[in-house]
Amino acid sequence: MADLSERYVKILTDIVDSYILTANPVGSRTLSKNSSLQLSAATIRNVMQDLEEMGYLSQPHTSAGRIPSLKGYKFFVDRLLNIRSDLVSDVKHLNKKIDHLKSMYDNEKVLLSEIGKLVSGITDCVSLIAFEKKRDVSVRKVSVVKIDERELMVVMILSDCEIYKSAMKLDHDFEPTVIERIEKYLNLNFNGEKISTLSKKIDDLFNKNIEGLEEVRAIMKDSLIEIQNVLKSDDLNIIAVGKDKIFEIPEFSDIEKIKTIINYVESKNKIKSLLNNVEDLNIVIGLEENNMIPDTLSVISAHIDQVDGYLSLIGPTRMNYRKNLSTLLNVVNQLKI
Repeated sequence: MADLSERYVKILTDIVDSYILTANPVGSRTLSKNSSLQLSAATIRNVMQDLEEMGYLSQPHTSAGRIPSLKGYKFFVDRLLNIRSDLVSDVKHLNKKIDHLKSMYDNEKVLLSEIGKLVSGITDCVSLIAFEKKRDVSVRKVSVVKIDERELMVVMILSDCEIYKSAMKLDHDFEPTVIERIEKYLNLNFNGEKISTLSKKIDDLFNKNIEGLEEVRAIMKDSLIEIQNVLKSDDLNIIAVGKDKIFEIPEFSDIEKIKTIINYVESKNKIKSLLNNVEDLNIVIGLEENNMIPDTLSVISAHIDQVDGYLSLIGPTRMNYRKNLSTLLNVVNQLKI
Protein backbone atom coordinates (compact mmCIF):
# COMPACT_ATOMS: atom_id res chain seq x y z
CA MET A 1 0.00 0.00 0.00
CA ALA A 2 1.29 3.46 -0.94
CA ASP A 3 2.61 5.68 1.82
CA LEU A 4 0.05 8.51 1.78
CA SER A 5 -0.32 11.03 4.57
CA GLU A 6 -3.39 10.94 6.79
CA ARG A 7 -4.79 14.01 5.01
CA TYR A 8 -4.41 12.43 1.58
CA VAL A 9 -5.92 9.13 2.77
CA LYS A 10 -8.89 10.94 4.32
CA ILE A 11 -9.61 12.98 1.18
CA LEU A 12 -9.25 9.94 -1.10
CA THR A 13 -11.53 7.89 1.16
CA ASP A 14 -14.14 10.67 1.26
CA ILE A 15 -14.09 10.91 -2.54
CA VAL A 16 -14.58 7.15 -2.93
CA ASP A 17 -17.41 7.13 -0.37
CA SER A 18 -19.13 10.10 -2.01
CA TYR A 19 -18.82 8.71 -5.54
CA ILE A 20 -20.13 5.29 -4.43
CA LEU A 21 -23.17 7.02 -2.94
CA THR A 22 -24.00 9.48 -5.73
CA ALA A 23 -22.29 8.27 -8.94
CA ASN A 24 -21.37 11.93 -9.51
CA PRO A 25 -17.84 13.39 -9.76
CA VAL A 26 -16.75 14.93 -6.46
CA GLY A 27 -15.61 18.54 -6.28
CA SER A 28 -13.37 20.27 -3.73
CA ARG A 29 -16.20 22.55 -2.57
CA THR A 30 -18.41 19.55 -1.77
CA LEU A 31 -15.61 17.94 0.23
CA SER A 32 -14.80 21.14 2.14
CA LYS A 33 -18.41 21.31 3.33
CA ASN A 34 -18.73 17.65 4.30
CA SER A 35 -15.23 16.56 5.35
CA SER A 36 -14.26 16.43 9.03
CA LEU A 37 -10.78 17.69 8.14
CA GLN A 38 -11.93 21.34 8.15
CA LEU A 39 -9.79 22.30 5.17
CA SER A 40 -10.45 25.01 2.62
CA ALA A 41 -11.66 24.14 -0.87
CA ALA A 42 -8.36 25.41 -2.28
CA THR A 43 -6.30 23.11 -0.04
CA ILE A 44 -8.49 20.13 -0.90
CA ARG A 45 -8.25 20.99 -4.60
CA ASN A 46 -4.45 20.88 -4.41
CA VAL A 47 -4.54 17.48 -2.70
CA MET A 48 -6.98 16.18 -5.31
CA GLN A 49 -4.64 17.34 -8.07
CA ASP A 50 -1.76 15.50 -6.40
CA LEU A 51 -3.87 12.35 -6.05
CA GLU A 52 -4.77 12.59 -9.72
CA GLU A 53 -1.11 12.90 -10.71
CA MET A 54 -0.34 9.82 -8.57
CA GLY A 55 -3.05 7.86 -10.41
CA TYR A 56 -5.61 7.54 -7.59
CA LEU A 57 -8.17 9.88 -9.17
CA SER A 58 -9.29 10.84 -12.64
CA GLN A 59 -11.24 13.78 -14.03
CA PRO A 60 -13.90 12.74 -16.56
CA HIS A 61 -14.32 16.31 -17.86
CA THR A 62 -12.23 19.47 -17.49
CA SER A 63 -14.93 21.29 -15.54
CA ALA A 64 -16.00 18.25 -13.48
CA GLY A 65 -14.86 17.01 -10.12
CA ARG A 66 -12.81 13.84 -9.65
CA ILE A 67 -13.74 10.20 -9.54
CA PRO A 68 -11.72 7.26 -8.21
CA SER A 69 -9.49 5.41 -10.66
CA LEU A 70 -9.05 1.63 -10.45
CA LYS A 71 -5.89 2.35 -8.44
CA GLY A 72 -7.91 4.53 -6.08
CA TYR A 73 -10.51 1.81 -5.56
CA LYS A 74 -7.75 -0.73 -4.96
CA PHE A 75 -6.19 1.47 -2.28
CA PHE A 76 -9.60 1.93 -0.65
CA VAL A 77 -10.33 -1.82 -0.64
CA ASP A 78 -6.86 -2.73 0.69
CA ARG A 79 -7.51 -0.47 3.68
CA LEU A 80 -10.85 -2.17 4.28
CA LEU A 81 -9.17 -5.59 4.25
CA ASN A 82 -6.71 -4.36 6.88
CA ILE A 83 -9.68 -3.84 9.21
CA ARG A 84 -11.44 -7.01 8.07
CA SER A 85 -12.28 -8.08 11.62
CA ASP A 86 -14.32 -4.89 12.05
CA LEU A 87 -16.40 -5.81 9.00
CA VAL A 88 -17.43 -9.16 10.50
CA SER A 89 -19.87 -7.85 13.03
CA ASP A 90 -22.94 -9.41 14.59
CA VAL A 91 -25.61 -8.53 12.04
CA LYS A 92 -28.58 -10.01 13.88
CA HIS A 93 -31.23 -9.34 11.24
CA LEU A 94 -29.10 -10.98 8.53
CA ASN A 95 -28.23 -13.96 10.71
CA LYS A 96 -31.89 -14.52 11.55
CA LYS A 97 -32.84 -14.53 7.87
CA ILE A 98 -30.11 -17.07 7.05
CA ASP A 99 -31.12 -19.27 9.98
CA HIS A 100 -34.71 -19.13 8.72
CA LEU A 101 -33.64 -20.20 5.23
CA LYS A 102 -31.53 -23.05 6.66
CA SER A 103 -34.54 -24.31 8.59
CA MET A 104 -36.76 -24.17 5.50
CA TYR A 105 -34.61 -25.84 2.87
CA ASP A 106 -32.86 -29.19 3.17
CA ASN A 107 -31.77 -29.23 -0.47
CA GLU A 108 -28.32 -27.65 -0.66
CA LYS A 109 -28.79 -26.18 -4.13
CA VAL A 110 -32.15 -24.61 -3.27
CA LEU A 111 -30.80 -23.21 0.01
CA LEU A 112 -27.82 -21.60 -1.68
CA SER A 113 -30.06 -20.17 -4.38
CA GLU A 114 -32.29 -18.56 -1.73
CA ILE A 115 -29.24 -17.17 0.09
CA GLY A 116 -28.10 -15.76 -3.25
CA LYS A 117 -31.42 -13.94 -3.62
CA LEU A 118 -31.10 -12.55 -0.10
CA VAL A 119 -27.55 -11.29 -0.66
CA SER A 120 -28.40 -9.79 -4.05
CA GLY A 121 -31.29 -7.89 -2.52
CA ILE A 122 -29.10 -6.47 0.25
CA THR A 123 -26.15 -5.47 -1.94
CA ASP A 124 -27.86 -4.56 -5.24
CA CYS A 125 -25.27 -6.74 -6.99
CA VAL A 126 -25.44 -9.92 -9.00
CA SER A 127 -25.01 -12.72 -6.49
CA LEU A 128 -23.20 -15.74 -7.85
CA ILE A 129 -22.89 -19.05 -6.01
CA ALA A 130 -20.66 -21.80 -7.39
CA PHE A 131 -20.06 -25.21 -5.87
CA GLU A 132 -18.74 -28.54 -7.02
CA LYS A 133 -21.24 -30.96 -8.45
CA LYS A 134 -21.66 -34.21 -6.59
CA ARG A 135 -21.38 -36.51 -9.55
CA ASP A 136 -22.69 -39.65 -7.86
CA VAL A 137 -25.36 -39.76 -10.53
CA SER A 138 -26.29 -42.22 -13.22
CA VAL A 139 -27.87 -42.28 -16.67
CA ARG A 140 -31.65 -42.25 -16.44
CA LYS A 141 -32.50 -42.36 -20.14
CA VAL A 142 -30.99 -41.92 -23.59
CA SER A 143 -33.10 -40.57 -26.43
CA VAL A 144 -32.21 -40.34 -30.12
CA VAL A 145 -33.97 -37.57 -32.03
CA LYS A 146 -33.93 -37.13 -35.80
CA ILE A 147 -32.89 -33.56 -36.70
CA ASP A 148 -32.91 -34.01 -40.49
CA GLU A 149 -32.25 -36.75 -43.02
CA ARG A 150 -28.59 -37.13 -42.05
CA GLU A 151 -28.34 -35.81 -38.52
CA LEU A 152 -29.44 -37.30 -35.21
CA MET A 153 -29.27 -35.86 -31.71
CA VAL A 154 -28.29 -38.08 -28.79
CA VAL A 155 -29.88 -36.79 -25.59
CA MET A 156 -28.65 -38.19 -22.26
CA ILE A 157 -30.78 -37.50 -19.18
CA LEU A 158 -29.10 -38.05 -15.81
CA SER A 159 -30.65 -39.06 -12.51
CA ASP A 160 -30.27 -35.49 -11.22
CA CYS A 161 -32.36 -34.32 -14.22
CA GLU A 162 -29.45 -32.63 -15.99
CA ILE A 163 -29.45 -33.07 -19.76
CA TYR A 164 -26.50 -33.43 -22.15
CA LYS A 165 -26.69 -33.57 -25.94
CA SER A 166 -24.48 -34.44 -28.88
CA ALA A 167 -25.10 -34.52 -32.63
CA MET A 168 -24.54 -37.61 -34.82
CA LYS A 169 -23.68 -36.79 -38.44
CA LEU A 170 -24.64 -39.61 -40.81
CA ASP A 171 -23.14 -40.44 -44.22
CA HIS A 172 -26.51 -41.33 -45.73
CA ASP A 173 -30.19 -41.61 -44.89
CA PHE A 174 -31.36 -44.26 -42.43
CA GLU A 175 -34.70 -45.89 -41.97
CA PRO A 176 -36.64 -44.99 -38.77
CA THR A 177 -36.16 -48.58 -37.61
CA VAL A 178 -32.38 -48.01 -37.44
CA ILE A 179 -32.89 -44.96 -35.21
CA GLU A 180 -35.15 -47.03 -32.97
CA ARG A 181 -32.49 -49.76 -32.73
CA ILE A 182 -29.80 -47.19 -31.84
CA GLU A 183 -31.96 -45.79 -29.04
CA LYS A 184 -32.86 -49.27 -27.77
CA TYR A 185 -29.19 -50.33 -27.79
CA LEU A 186 -28.03 -47.21 -25.90
CA ASN A 187 -30.74 -47.52 -23.25
CA LEU A 188 -30.14 -51.23 -22.80
CA ASN A 189 -26.44 -50.65 -22.14
CA PHE A 190 -26.32 -47.25 -20.44
CA ASN A 191 -29.47 -46.89 -18.34
CA GLY A 192 -28.40 -46.94 -14.70
CA GLU A 193 -24.71 -46.56 -15.57
CA LYS A 194 -22.77 -44.38 -13.13
CA ILE A 195 -21.12 -41.31 -14.61
CA SER A 196 -17.87 -42.35 -12.95
CA THR A 197 -17.77 -45.55 -15.04
CA LEU A 198 -19.13 -44.10 -18.27
CA SER A 199 -15.73 -43.89 -19.98
CA LYS A 200 -14.91 -47.55 -19.40
CA LYS A 201 -18.39 -48.59 -20.54
CA ILE A 202 -18.01 -46.70 -23.80
CA ASP A 203 -14.65 -48.33 -24.50
CA ASP A 204 -15.91 -51.81 -23.65
CA LEU A 205 -18.99 -51.57 -25.86
CA PHE A 206 -17.70 -49.79 -28.91
CA ASN A 207 -14.38 -51.54 -29.32
CA LYS A 208 -16.19 -54.62 -30.58
CA ASN A 209 -18.69 -55.33 -33.32
CA ILE A 210 -22.33 -54.43 -32.75
CA GLU A 211 -24.67 -56.69 -34.68
CA GLY A 212 -27.11 -54.73 -36.81
CA LEU A 213 -25.52 -51.36 -35.99
CA GLU A 214 -21.95 -51.84 -37.16
CA GLU A 215 -22.14 -49.04 -39.74
CA VAL A 216 -22.98 -46.44 -37.07
CA ARG A 217 -20.79 -47.85 -34.29
CA ALA A 218 -18.00 -45.24 -34.68
CA ILE A 219 -20.51 -42.36 -34.88
CA MET A 220 -22.29 -43.52 -31.73
CA LYS A 221 -18.99 -43.79 -29.90
CA ASP A 222 -17.89 -40.28 -30.95
CA SER A 223 -21.21 -38.84 -29.86
CA LEU A 224 -21.04 -40.45 -26.41
CA ILE A 225 -17.40 -39.43 -25.95
CA GLU A 226 -18.41 -35.84 -26.68
CA ILE A 227 -21.07 -36.03 -23.95
CA GLN A 228 -18.57 -37.64 -21.57
CA ASN A 229 -16.04 -34.82 -22.17
CA VAL A 230 -18.68 -32.18 -21.46
CA LEU A 231 -19.56 -34.01 -18.25
CA LYS A 232 -15.92 -33.95 -17.14
CA SER A 233 -15.60 -30.21 -17.69
CA ASP A 234 -19.03 -29.42 -16.25
CA ASP A 235 -17.93 -29.83 -12.64
CA LEU A 236 -19.47 -26.68 -11.13
CA ASN A 237 -23.02 -25.74 -10.27
CA ILE A 238 -23.28 -22.01 -10.88
CA ILE A 239 -26.30 -20.06 -9.67
CA ALA A 240 -26.51 -16.40 -10.73
CA VAL A 241 -29.16 -14.30 -9.02
CA GLY A 242 -30.08 -10.66 -9.56
CA LYS A 243 -28.94 -10.11 -13.14
CA ASP A 244 -31.73 -7.55 -13.43
CA LYS A 245 -29.73 -5.34 -11.03
CA ILE A 246 -27.36 -4.56 -13.92
CA PHE A 247 -30.08 -2.52 -15.66
CA GLU A 248 -30.49 -0.26 -12.60
CA ILE A 249 -26.85 0.90 -12.44
CA PRO A 250 -26.30 4.35 -14.02
CA GLU A 251 -22.91 3.58 -15.58
CA PHE A 252 -24.35 0.51 -17.34
CA SER A 253 -26.98 2.40 -19.35
CA ASP A 254 -25.14 1.61 -22.61
CA ILE A 255 -26.61 -1.53 -24.20
CA GLU A 256 -23.21 -2.82 -25.36
CA LYS A 257 -21.86 -2.63 -21.80
CA ILE A 258 -24.91 -4.54 -20.56
CA LYS A 259 -24.34 -7.27 -23.18
CA THR A 260 -20.67 -7.57 -22.18
CA ILE A 261 -21.54 -7.91 -18.51
CA ILE A 262 -24.38 -10.40 -19.06
CA ASN A 263 -22.10 -12.50 -21.28
CA TYR A 264 -19.43 -12.48 -18.58
CA VAL A 265 -21.83 -13.51 -15.81
CA GLU A 266 -23.20 -16.33 -17.97
CA SER A 267 -19.79 -17.64 -19.10
CA LYS A 268 -18.98 -20.70 -17.02
CA ASN A 269 -15.37 -20.79 -18.25
CA LYS A 270 -14.72 -17.18 -17.23
CA ILE A 271 -16.32 -17.69 -13.83
CA LYS A 272 -14.25 -20.84 -13.28
CA SER A 273 -11.08 -18.95 -14.24
CA LEU A 274 -11.96 -16.20 -11.76
CA LEU A 275 -12.67 -18.62 -8.90
CA ASN A 276 -9.44 -20.58 -9.45
CA ASN A 277 -7.63 -17.75 -7.66
CA VAL A 278 -9.91 -17.72 -4.60
CA GLU A 279 -8.63 -19.41 -1.46
CA ASP A 280 -10.36 -17.46 1.29
CA LEU A 281 -11.34 -14.00 0.07
CA ASN A 282 -10.54 -12.33 -3.23
CA ILE A 283 -11.42 -8.94 -4.71
CA VAL A 284 -10.88 -8.13 -8.38
CA ILE A 285 -11.37 -4.54 -9.48
CA GLY A 286 -11.70 -3.88 -13.19
CA LEU A 287 -8.94 -4.97 -15.53
CA GLU A 288 -6.38 -6.17 -13.04
CA GLU A 289 -3.56 -8.34 -14.30
CA ASN A 290 -4.43 -11.88 -15.42
CA ASN A 291 -8.20 -11.64 -15.17
CA MET A 292 -10.86 -11.52 -17.85
CA ILE A 293 -13.51 -9.37 -16.20
CA PRO A 294 -14.81 -6.24 -17.96
CA ASP A 295 -13.09 -3.03 -16.81
CA THR A 296 -16.38 -1.64 -15.47
CA LEU A 297 -16.86 -4.51 -13.00
CA SER A 298 -15.61 -5.53 -9.59
CA VAL A 299 -16.01 -9.00 -8.13
CA ILE A 300 -15.78 -9.97 -4.45
CA SER A 301 -15.53 -13.72 -3.84
CA ALA A 302 -15.34 -15.76 -0.65
CA HIS A 303 -14.88 -19.49 -0.16
CA ILE A 304 -17.68 -21.45 1.54
CA ASP A 305 -16.06 -24.37 3.35
CA GLN A 306 -19.30 -26.26 3.97
CA VAL A 307 -20.04 -26.89 0.29
CA ASP A 308 -16.54 -26.47 -1.13
CA GLY A 309 -17.91 -23.57 -3.11
CA TYR A 310 -17.88 -19.80 -3.51
CA LEU A 311 -20.14 -16.84 -2.96
CA SER A 312 -19.40 -13.88 -5.24
CA LEU A 313 -20.82 -10.41 -5.66
CA ILE A 314 -20.55 -8.89 -9.12
CA GLY A 315 -21.21 -5.20 -9.52
CA PRO A 316 -19.79 -1.93 -10.82
CA THR A 317 -16.34 -0.73 -9.76
CA ARG A 318 -18.41 1.88 -7.87
CA MET A 319 -20.01 -0.82 -5.69
CA ASN A 320 -20.36 -0.23 -1.95
CA TYR A 321 -17.29 -2.24 -0.89
CA ARG A 322 -17.71 -1.62 2.84
CA LYS A 323 -21.33 -2.83 2.90
CA ASN A 324 -20.77 -5.67 0.44
CA LEU A 325 -17.68 -7.03 2.16
CA SER A 326 -19.48 -6.93 5.50
CA THR A 327 -22.50 -8.75 4.06
CA LEU A 328 -20.43 -11.37 2.28
CA LEU A 329 -18.21 -12.15 5.27
CA ASN A 330 -21.15 -12.36 7.64
CA VAL A 331 -23.06 -14.72 5.34
CA VAL A 332 -20.05 -17.02 4.95
CA ASN A 333 -19.49 -17.04 8.70
CA GLN A 334 -23.15 -17.80 9.37
CA LEU A 335 -23.06 -20.77 7.00
CA LYS A 336 -20.31 -22.29 9.18
CA ILE A 337 -22.72 -22.63 12.09
